[in-house]
Amino acid sequence: MAQSVSENIVENRTASVQSWLYIGILTLIPGLNIVIFLALAVSEEPNKSLQNFGRAALINIAIAALAIIIVSVMLSFSIKRTLTELLPWWVFW
Repeated sequence: MAQSVSENIVENRTASVQSWLYIGILTLIPGLNIVIFLALAVSEEPNKSLQNFGRAALINIAIAALAIIIVSVMLSFSIKRTLTELLPWWVFW
């Protein structure tokens, strides 16, 4: 009976402070951070906290990229309209 109970126990490993520190430093490097987040999100490690962190970071990046695209499109239309009203002699494409 004791063996069957101990076999069913799932090992819940937590990430050490050192691993969080390394991940934090690596994610400060532009370009490399997306690679690190992708690696964490698809990893098969038993450490679910790092995997969830990678997934959450990728969702945050996607939301920020979408917001930047929307704002830049809106500003480009606004700037173009403002300049054509101020400078009617200027030809805008």
